[in-house]
Amino acid sequence: MGDFLSSQMQPVGRATLGDQLRRHAIANPDAEAVVSYDEVGRRRSFTYSQLHVRANRIANALSAAGVRRGDRIAVMAANSADWVAIWYGALSIGAPLTGINPNLTVDDIAYQLAHAEPAAIFAGADLAGKAQAALEKTANHPSGPPWPLVARVVITTPPGPLRDAMDPQLPQNWVRLDDLSGGAPDSDPDGAVDEHDIAMIVYTSGTEARPKGVMIPHRNYLCATVPGWASEIGIRRGDRWLFVMPFFTMAGIGSMTNLTQIGATLVIPSAIDPRQAIELIQAESITTMAQTPTFFLSMARQETFQASRVAHLRRCITYGGLVPNSMIEAWSAVKPELEWGTYWSQSELSQVGTCGWFRTFDDVPGRDPAWVGRAMPQLELRVVDPDGNDTEVGEVICRSPAVMAGYFADPDRTEDALGSGWLHTGDVMRVDSDGNLFFVDRLKDVIKTGGMNVSSVEVERAIATHPAVERAAVVGVPDPYWSEAVTAFVVLKPGANCTTTEIVEHSRTTLAPFKVPKAVHVVDALPTDSQGKVLKRVLRAGPSW
Repeated sequence: MGDFLSSQMQPVGRATLGDQLRRHAIANPDAEAVVSYDEVGRRRSFTYSQLHVRANRIANALSAAGVRRGDRIAVMAANSADWVAIWYGALSIGAPLTGINPNLTVDDIAYQLAHAEPAAIFAGADLAGKAQAALEKTANHPSGPPWPLVARVVITTPPGPLRDAMDPQLPQNWVRLDDLSGGAPDSDPDGAVDEHDIAMIVYTSGTEARPKGVMIPHRNYLCATVPGWASEIGIRRGDRWLFVMPFFTMAGIGSMTNLTQIGATLVIPSAIDPRQAIELIQAESITTMAQTPTFFLSMARQETFQASRVAHLRRCITYGGLVPNSMIEAWSAVKPELEWGTYWSQSELSQVGTCGWFRTFDDVPGRDPAWVGRAMPQLELRVVDPDGNDTEVGEVICRSPAVMAGYFADPDRTEDALGSGWLHTGDVMRVDSDGNLFFVDRLKDVIKTGGMNVSSVEVERAIATHPAVERAAVVGVPDPYWSEAVTAFVVLKPGANCTTTEIVEHSRTTLAPFKVPKAVHVVDALPTDSQGKVLKRVLRAGPSW
């Protein structure tokens, strides 16, 4: 038995994410893995064979520098082919990778670094100074962090005028990626890696407390997430995906992993820009993309948004907010056969928990925009009341090979989430007799007003049916009388005129009196994160944000 278990850590019988890149390099060496564009429109293409070689060189260079199995690696950079190569290099030596949001403050970055204690950190050329400042802050001393850090690496653009103009003077002790890996062998690295090893540590947004590091082993993707993407999301080898999700998020690193495991092509634009997205859909024969409703709406408003430009699109997936009728109508006018995917996900579930597809709202059960599809085949899901009894509306709890291994260096919060034998998601849903799931709200976003519970999402949907409203977000604002006052923030459609009183009166036509907003604020835009998700913690501070 010991010999058999040992074989599972060697290539002969191993099941790890890094191995699949080698298999693609053998079976489909010339297939494009990653296409990327830089700020001046220069296109770079990496085949699966080329990506495999680059990942191996990075892995062997890291091993030579002293990175060992179980050591963490941090990356703070814009999406690029090198980001993907670093990811697969880390996977092949058993080093868990964590992505860092470069939009965070230096203090927040310092917290993540101090918590993860990476053995190596990679930073974009324009971010090396910020990363160095955060490293120094972890020890509160210019000498650097208090844990062993064997490599500080700058990801630079290819040699040429752009590189000469962009590359900063490197902070002390930093090296360029090409200098680190250029002389390293391109053979598969030696060393044992196991499917139970942690592959990634994805930090949550920290809306309630300090961010949590969600630990995802290799096997989660191999047993559940990749098969689910192939069977339910329908990604196939040869698909070309316009990739506009940042790799530091679960949606980003998770989707990138699934696509490269299946053998699809990632097309990475130089910026998350709706005009450029339309251009690349045509130029790169894009078949699939995923983004928030806000982004799809912005695309539909571009003068270049025409049927010929999006002709190759087969499926679009939207997430992170209410899908407005105006979005579907605008896209249906130019691409009526386009399929739309809706899903519900959590980092703690290795990305995707439910999925559903539709062309028009007539395809949606009950035409209910709260629909998030049905549970993935790899997921066992229950909707329960506070006592753990099955109910029609309640918290979602899950069991699956996709469930995280726990929160990194955080046993108490791991016990809170997994101690019952189920993952407690903190999301409230309604389930019907056919297993269709309808998102109600986050438990923390349920508004407690005058002794009653109100779903912020339900109020948002009611407001969004007003013809002048493009988007709405609803939160509970502390109130001495109501405890929390239902408060709406509304963005109007371009050129629309509407008073806050009209919005309140419109809400009364479909909502119970206690659910009607006590206050409505018309704003130019809603505060969002890097993926376009509304930051309700900012809204709760009041209209002054």
